[in-house]
Amino acid sequence: MERIRKYCPYQSIFKLNNYQNLMLLGILYAILSAVVFAISNVIMKHMTFKINKLSLMIIRSMFTLITIIPLLFFADFILPSFKESIIIVAIGLIGAVAYYYFIKAIELSNVSVISTITRTSTIITILLSIFFLDEKLNILQYIAILCVLFGIIFLTIDIRKLKSEQLLQEKKALFISLFVTFLWGIMYFLMKYSVNAVGSIYTAFYLEFFVFFFIALLLFKKNNLILFKQSLVTVLNQKKLLIIIFFIGLLTTLGSLFYSFAISLIYVSIAITLINMAPLVTAIVARIFINERLSTKQVIGIIITIVGVIIISL
Repeated sequence: MERIRKYCPYQSIFKLNNYQNLMLLGILYAILSAVVFAISNVIMKHMTFKINKLSLMIIRSMFTLITIIPLLFFADFILPSFKESIIIVAIGLIGAVAYYYFIKAIELSNVSVISTITRTSTIITILLSIFFLDEKLNILQYIAILCVLFGIIFLTIDIRKLKSEQLLQEKKALFISLFVTFLWGIMYFLMKYSVNAVGSIYTAFYLEFFVFFFIALLLFKKNNLILFKQSLVTVLNQKKLLIIIFFIGLLTTLGSLFYSFAISLIYVSIAITLINMAPLVTAIVARIFINERLSTKQVIGIIITIVGVIIISL
């Protein structure tokens, strides 16, 4: 119970007193993380048409820090060791690079498809968890991983586009998405070490702080700084735009916190699997709010992927 108090300070609200309750709470946190990340992805896609992606990421990160800093008063500060500090900084650097290229990918292609591809980072995270965290999976869950891979292939490959003029753009989006997938797979795995070292709230804070820090370094390039100043003026002069980006920052804070809480209670392999229900949420939200059309084949691919993700968690 001391471990739960350290990493999940709200355990007393839920009267956690046995393993089953802890598992249920961990699963709840993972599902909530999936939902808020999915909604955030769709809104970010819409916002990339309003201001340039670098400015959007920096402003979003500023709001994320604003929303997460007050929560530090509810957590005990633990000074990480040198090795733990390196891991924490690495998580932020990986997160910054992955997020930058994720925004680039959704500018080029369908947000539901890109989100589904990148969420297969669960495979990388699970493999790393098996080898380094000694987490055990059963045969059915290994079969489910193949199901996820098949679903992604079915979702993304369209023979009819082989002669299309859009092929180059689709290929570029696919390769960027795979790169992001690799980075996120590592990042979500490493976050377990951070949670063990400094707790859930500080893990979320360090992640968002270093993401902001590394992305902000790009402002040293003159053209980027000029574009950022112009975008900042635009955002400050448009109240609705300001509120939307603040909302994205809030969702990012919640997503990071929920995932950190989840992996403090349940296996990383289970938590990341549940979080990867996000493509389904993204597809629904994208269809409702930004009217993205999905082909029948894409819908089938998403369904196959989600079935695989669900089986993994059994």
